[in-house]
Amino acid sequence: MADNSSYELINTLPSPEEFISALGNWAYVLYICSGLISLILLAQYLVIVCKISIPAERYGPTVWVNSVYAIAAMMCTVAIVLPRAGPYISSVFKIFIGIAMVKFVELLLISVGGEHRILANFNELTYINLKSPPFCFCICCPTGVHMTQKKLSAMKYSVYQVIFFFIGKLKNTFTVVLQMPFVQFLCIFTVDLLGKAEYSSSDDFSLTDENVYLQTGMTMSFFVAMWGLFQLMSITMKFELVGDCKFKFKAVLLKVLIVVINVQGMVIDVLIYYEVFGCFRQLGPKAVGGMVRDVTLMIEAFFLGNLSFYLHF
Repeated sequence: MADNSSYELINTLPSPEEFISALGNWAYVLYICSGLISLILLAQYLVIVCKISIPAERYGPTVWVNSVYAIAAMMCTVAIVLPRAGPYISSVFKIFIGIAMVKFVELLLISVGGEHRILANFNELTYINLKSPPFCFCICCPTGVHMTQKKLSAMKYSVYQVIFFFIGKLKNTFTVVLQMPFVQFLCIFTVDLLGKAEYSSSDDFSLTDENVYLQTGMTMSFFVAMWGLFQLMSITMKFELVGDCKFKFKAVLLKVLIVVINVQGMVIDVLIYYEVFGCFRQLGPKAVGGMVRDVTLMIEAFFLGNLSFYLHF
């Protein structure tokens, strides 16, 4: 049986001092490179927001969507400098991504011309495939169906994940609350609360731990939103509802980033749990896995962000 020092090495994240002690000068190289990447992406974002002419109705959603790459790099930089804050930062970024996905749907509908414009391009002989990649494995989604208002609303609201609150006795009057970011926040808050109270561990994947069900609910919420977003992207590209080819490439870049964040994050978490990552000097598998996740995501955000920036010109 491993002693207490071995257990702590495997299951704890290092302080900044311990991180520098383990990596030596390479830690400072990592700090400088991550800081430069964050500054470059932030500068590109400010150029897009301040220097490029954006129509008023598209300005708000555009600001949100284009900030994803800079925010991803900055959060990865903070997670590298403060390794113990890494899991929390990753969770907060998922909430931000949820908001950005909602804003992208708004931007997509504005670019297309609204829901009525989408429906106007379909007739009784037009069929759509609801198994949009990467959800080809989804058994409950049919492959050849007619586009209707209900199906379009299902795609839209799967991203929004809304709650309708009826006001008073007026059945036609209601307010809509965008629930997806709140679902993510509630799950993350509960996981952190149970961890602080020592009722569960964020690293425990056993079926007897409440954290597993909260993480599963949060992941399912995200995948439902991904399905709706990717389905809308697929339809607009297949039927050429958006004439701007640059917008299509920007949509693909965002799609790649969202897939990478979810799939890559889950894979690395599983590898950390099963200790696939070995110890590196004074860093345990959890610390090494966290560093790999942050550095990889930052590099991906840098390349995707640069491609997105150049598509604005």
